[in-house]
Amino acid sequence: MPYLILCLISALLAGGGVWKYQAQKHELALANLSTYYLKRDFRALENANAEATRLQHQKDAALRTAAQRQRFWQSQNSALERDVDGLRSDLARYRAERESLPGDPVSPGADYTSALETVFGDCATEAVRMEGLAQGHANDVQTLREAWPE
Repeated sequence: MPYLILCLISALLAGGGVWKYQAQKHELALANLSTYYLKRDFRALENANAEATRLQHQKDAALRTAAQRQRFWQSQNSALERDVDGLRSDLARYRAERESLPGDPVSPGADYTSALETVFGDCATEAVRMEGLAQGHANDVQTLREAWPE
């Protein structure tokens, strides 16, 4: 009988040891899984951050380029306005040369230049305005194309 008790105690101790070993083995597996998923999540965050940084740099470069294009088109628009002003002054000088003589009620040159000034003034103003709008729109489109993720 003492051998039986001794075998029973040995079996209980062995079973407890096996149980404890299995518990530690499963805890280690669970810890390894947790570590794997944490590392995977961390890599995903690093990749997302790298992509966000790349897109931010792409957007910033597109905005810098857009600002340069805007300055260029503003200078072109200013040159166009100077040309239009020069033509207006030429037209005014032409009108002054063709002014009617005192006492002459009819002056075809004055009527012609007056009509020309009106039409030219309206057309030139509208052309400058439309040029500015068109270049602004073209600049916006180009900026969006450059900044849009591929």
